Amino acid sequence: MSFISRSVISKALITSLAASLLSASLCSLANGAVECGDTITSPVILDQDLLCNVTPALTVTGPTGYLDLNGYTLSCDGTTVGILVDGFAAIISGGVLQDGFVSNCNTGISVEGSGIHNLFGLNTSGNTSSGIEFVSSNNTLAISNISDNAGTGIIIAGEQIICFLMT
Repeated sequence: MSFISRSVISKALITSLAASLLSASLCSLANGAVECGDTITSPVILDQDLLCNVTPALTVTGPTGYLDLNGYTLSCDGTTVGILVDGFAAIISGGVLQDGFVSNCNTGISVEGSGIHNLFGLNTSGNTSSGIEFVSSNNTLAISNISDNAGTGIIIAGEQIICFLMT
């Protein structure tokens, strides 16, 4: 395991947040009828709670995929992946109040693909294996609550994962 200097973390954090905010402000987020099993390749705002029994419940593919949970909950039947993050530089937000939930899945969020994904304002709980699993590298997880998962809260298999302001 290697350690990253504070200056590298600061630069990566600033770059990541700037990219997320710029992307969010430039994108016209559409309220969409998101359904279980959908692959999200454009900016979308969830407009209802979802209970899914397909795996993955949702796929967000970057660089244009952006899912705003908008405070709603994505729940699974306990055997599926809640959100598969794929591609390059996808974004997942819990919403303005940072209160979007992913719960009761096997793995709440699996971060894969080419990396440089940004996740913020999320809550994962009640997942049977892990809250969030980072398989790809160079990702950022911020201002999120990962708690009460039966297995591990966060699994890091990738490299240079930046997590901050976590509870």
